[in-house]
Amino acid sequence: MARHLPGGRVGTVDTFQGQEAPVVNVATSRARGVCVLVANPLLLEVDCHTPRQMQLANAFCRYLELAHRLG
Repeated sequence: MARHLPGGRVGTVDTFQGQEAPVVNVATSRARGVCVLVANPLLLEVDCHTPRQMQLANAFCRYLELAHRLG
């Protein structure tokens, strides 16, 4: 992923804990300008068994509805 974002830093949640940057690849709440979400499309094929699971799946699906797909 880092090769597609020259100057961008890629790491785990722990790597970026408490930091802010113009572009982040971990926590969307820390992004100032852009957020890159890399995910498996199978994440959208959820099998919810509780209201909490439905809430989490709904939030993820809404995020994708608002996102702009690259490529």
